[in-house]
Amino acid sequence: MAKTSNQRKFPRFPINFVLFPVLISAPGLTDLTLDPHDISMGGFKVLLPEEPTVGSMFTSSIELRGKTYNECKVRVAWTLKNNTQPPSWSTGLSLFVPGSGKEEFEGRLRQVMTDIGKAPEGAASSNGD
Repeated sequence: MAKTSNQRKFPRFPINFVLFPVLISAPGLTDLTLDPHDISMGGFKVLLPEEPTVGSMFTSSIELRGKTYNECKVRVAWTLKNNTQPPSWSTGLSLFVPGSGKEEFEGRLRQVMTDIGKAPEGAASSNGD
């Protein structure tokens, strides 16, 4: 298990999926469409049914406020096994957005964070969360 918050570059904030839908599809990581439990300018926390390998990277698409950003990359930054049946893992995903859509994505993510009452302190970086 990796460290969870001590090395975080950007603060994370809880997100309400009903009010601010964010969907992540990362086929190599899971067949499920993921809805983050919290967000930051550098990544997301999601719940997975199987433990992923910390450091592994996957191509993903992220839908944010009705716009889909393809060819993004997510890297498993940390995992924490939950005390649930069936087992589940809280997982931190660092986010890498490709060049051409990065600025627009960051603007949309900033707006989501502003709408949940949290002023963002940075941007999705090329080296993750």
